[in-house]
Amino acid sequence: MLNKSFLVIDIGYLTLDYLVVNNLKPNYELSGATDFGTKDCLEYLKSDKDLAKPFQNPELINNAFSTGKFSIYSIEYSFPLHKEDGQVIFDGRPIIERHIKQAVDHVKNIVGMGENLDGTVVVDGGSSLIYPFVERVDSLITRCTSMV
Repeated sequence: MLNKSFLVIDIGYLTLDYLVVNNLKPNYELSGATDFGTKDCLEYLKSDKDLAKPFQNPELINNAFSTGKFSIYSIEYSFPLHKEDGQVIFDGRPIIERHIKQAVDHVKNIVGMGENLDGTVVVDGGSSLIYPFVERVDSLITRCTSMV
């Protein structure tokens, strides 16, 4: 990692934080945060009339991003897409993809096209679930990318 430059992306419940690291030193001018809409996924799921009961706890959505399962009142659903008997019960993928695109556009406005980066690292518990959406949105993020 010496003499290398990386973009580190941390996807959280309310924000997508990004940090450019050059030669193991943070470049704060090319770092920051932008709104990220996992909370919109929560609102979407709260509005779904097919789910068991109403709920408020945002930790449910954090866990869903980390595990790929949305568990509520001891009922477990696949996340972000859940089907039963071939019918879609809920599909949070369009919400996630829309917010990833907005966040990546924001990062590109600050960081640029990535020509000075050796790679990108996506971190946080939900990175494996989020990565396919990031991968579809932009090559800046996917070139030499890894997840932690």
